[in-house]
Amino acid sequence: MTNDLTEEGLFLLKDLPKSPLIGPRRKGGRMHIKTGFNWATKGMCGVVLETVVQGGMRYTSVPAVRRFFAAVTAAKERKCRREEAAARREMKQSPAEFESELDKLGI
Repeated sequence: MTNDLTEEGLFLLKDLPKSPLIGPRRKGGRMHIKTGFNWATKGMCGVVLETVVQGGMRYTSVPAVRRFFAAVTAAKERKCRREEAAARREMKQSPAEFESELDKLGI
């Protein structure tokens, strides 16, 4: 289901770095303006920020940014769980398999 951003109170995407949704960066700096446009076009972790173009200007909404952050967080957590599971599977090698790998390495 897609959301109708026009009913969510739009703001210009170029103003996203000034938004209270975006905290300060290292050394008190601000997020680069291009970052929001990258989120809207390329996405992050397979998630793309919802935007709408009106009159040649790209807009988003506070709820859209919050949904984007939630989806990126969930995607990163899934990735971490997959990596942890793979590491656990690797650690469950039998002693014979472990010895075989050591022999291949010459150790």
